[in-house]
Amino acid sequence: GERVYGATAGPELRVITCGGAYHRGTGYDGNVVVFARMVGSAR
Repeated sequence: GERVYGATAGPELRVITCGGAYHRGTGYDGNVVVFARMVGSAR
């Protein structure tokens, strides 16, 4: 939903990949979502 695919107020990285057990006929049980936010930058 919105938390995974929605807009953010600042720089943010989202990684979405397969998660859980793999079933030959139906694929993976679910997804794993990783959120990362930029906390600073260096020159």
